[in-house]
Amino acid sequence: MKAKEVADAVRGSSWRTITLLLVGLGVFVTEARATGCPTFDSGISVGSVSYGAVNEASGLASSRGNPGLLWVHNDSGNSAILFVLDAVGNLVRRYVPTGVANWDWEALGIGPGPRAGQTYLYIGDIGDNSVSRDSITVYRVPEPSVKPGKGKPALGISGSVALPMQYPDGAHDAEALFVDPENSDIYIVTKNFGTGVSGIYRYPAPHDESSTVVLEKIKSMCHPSSPGQGHREPRVFDALQGGFIQ
Repeated sequence: MKAKEVADAVRGSSWRTITLLLVGLGVFVTEARATGCPTFDSGISVGSVSYGAVNEASGLASSRGNPGLLWVHNDSGNSAILFVLDAVGNLVRRYVPTGVANWDWEALGIGPGPRAGQTYLYIGDIGDNSVSRDSITVYRVPEPSVKPGKGKPALGISGSVALPMQYPDGAHDAEALFVDPENSDIYIVTKNFGTGVSGIYRYPAPHDESSTVVLEKIKSMCHPSSPGQGHREPRVFDALQGGFIQ
């Protein structure tokens, strides 16, 4: 997984403008210890998003089929729309996956899927602030070849599939998801500010759209800290740093 795919660093947006962060291993981690949480430097601003409809960016993924472009979606309370941006934050096109709802979209991954040669977007409808959902859903959406058109109507994306799933140990809130680029296994990282420990859960491929699958808990992970801010919510990058996965 490339550093620029560590996408949820874009969270924390304002109403009109959000900052895109380029997160690299050498820039992002300043200290990692096998027995504790690392500390982090600030991200590097490479552009801003001024398109008003992107008002609560919650997931971001670097396109595989359209080099130099980024896929973005908003959080809960917004329409089920995917925005395509260029590398500095300019809107390129809007897309609407068919048969998909936005209950609480929190994360976006990209990777392989059931059809060879086709990349897929994995939309994580995994948010649960009240920790009460019986199940969560990841939508698998074929990544289209983007047709630029900033002022044109949104295009539809057919072939979306809902993948319902449950945690083996009760409901959790989560805001991080990533997809194994080799075998398309889905990983979800929960958050828990009370304990400071998150769980990493896996949905191994192949994925069964006909039933609700119980996730496999892989590891527990402490929340890394930011200078002067204490614990923060986990992101995809955190799960990739084996030094503090317990």
